Amino acid sequence: MERYILKRLGLLIIVLFGVSVISFTLTHVVPSDPIVSTLGEHAKPEQIQALRAKWALDEPLYVQFGLYLKGIAKGDLGVSIRTRRPVLEDLVQYFPATFELSSVAILISITLGIPIGVLAATRRDKLVDHITRILALTGASVPIFWLGLLLLAVLYYKLGLFPASGRLSIFITEPPTRTGLLLIDSLLAGSWTTFVDALHHLILPAFALGYASTAIITRMTRSSMLEVINQDYITTARAKGLSERVVIYKHALRNALIPTVTVIGLSYGSLLSGAVLTESIFSWPGLGRYATNSMLNVDVPAVMGVALVIALVYSIANLVVDLAYGFLNPTIRYD
Repeated sequence: MERYILKRLGLLIIVLFGVSVISFTLTHVVPSDPIVSTLGEHAKPEQIQALRAKWALDEPLYVQFGLYLKGIAKGDLGVSIRTRRPVLEDLVQYFPATFELSSVAILISITLGIPIGVLAATRRDKLVDHITRILALTGASVPIFWLGLLLLAVLYYKLGLFPASGRLSIFITEPPTRTGLLLIDSLLAGSWTTFVDALHHLILPAFALGYASTAIITRMTRSSMLEVINQDYITTARAKGLSERVVIYKHALRNALIPTVTVIGLSYGSLLSGAVLTESIFSWPGLGRYATNSMLNVDVPAVMGVALVIALVYSIANLVVDLAYGFLNPTIRYD
């Protein structure tokens, strides 16, 4: 397994290099000028020339790309045009909020999707199965922005059960930043009030973000369970006199989880890459909003930094999924 992990990490470097080439090319092909975005249309020629020299925009493209790769090797992703701060600092600030939101969203999806999928498979073509398929279909079909606005209209505006935006209430003091995750930081600080308030703010956006993933996980679990429970070893387990609960959850579910884990990994990577609509609707200060504002302001260094983070997240998610196969099925060997 160690050799397999090292091999995948080597491939990760190749993937990041490819993404950096594509993102660098696209940001220089787009007909926009970051200098104008920074200084404005009425900037003086000497100001424009000075800034071009500072950012090496007066150099050939291959020189600019070489400088960019050199900076990445040193952990320098450039300076954001919009925030005037190093892009790496911005990513460190905004990514934890997205990581926390996405983690809670995928946790909700797993908690709901797998049990519901198992229930639907074991009661095939009954009422619970029909309801499950309808919910899964709506989850895959309903636009996330519509669901987010509906949740706000009902649970916030009408019923007042949940807050509308942000990560904390204005009268709650933010705990000392250690991880950037409010739930963990509040627990480390021993502030139960802050933890409850942060969790209260998380529920609506996490449910809206995770609803589509819940539908996909439910459908995949149901499909995999229907395929597994008809296998010979399941019939043998029942013939041995094992209880139906043991047969389903110990023998059938473990084998049915392999394709489901694949879907979970891909969904989690997608959520972590920045849920733009969800973060915009709920005013969540995460990577999605940062990426949107960067693109609107032609913030080339920030856009390229976000692209690298998304590629890194997807690659790590795929690696974790592949490693999880070995725990679910010990017969799998890594070459």
